[in-house]
Amino acid sequence: MNEGISIMPTVTATNSQAITDLVQSGEALYGTIAGRALSENGQKISNGITSLFDGLFPQAQQKVSFDIEGVFTGATKTLEGIDEAIVAAKTKVAAATSSTTPETPAPSSTATEATPVSGGGGSGSATTGA
Repeated sequence: MNEGISIMPTVTATNSQAITDLVQSGEALYGTIAGRALSENGQKISNGITSLFDGLFPQAQQKVSFDIEGVFTGATKTLEGIDEAIVAAKTKVAAATSSTTPETPAPSSTATEATPVSGGGGSGSATTGA
């Protein structure tokens, strides 16, 4: 038969998004911390590395004795959680700062005239001087 032909094992490629999702979560976390997105060159490098690892994923998945996709999915969720916590911490600081600022100025001790209350519906006005 065909003695000179060796049969190579078939590697089934998967369309797993595990690596791509992990990288995107890392980029989002970087953006949250740094306050800006990756530079154009940084994005090109990230895309290249992601493509390389996406291509190697099926071989790596066959070589390990654990659920590598599950590990990447868990790491992705961890990065997303950290990103969410940082966003919440930044939001909380902004909300606390705005809530401590008084909306109306405190009454001055030198005021000689009362400030009218709008929508009070009373029969008299404090400024008419009866």
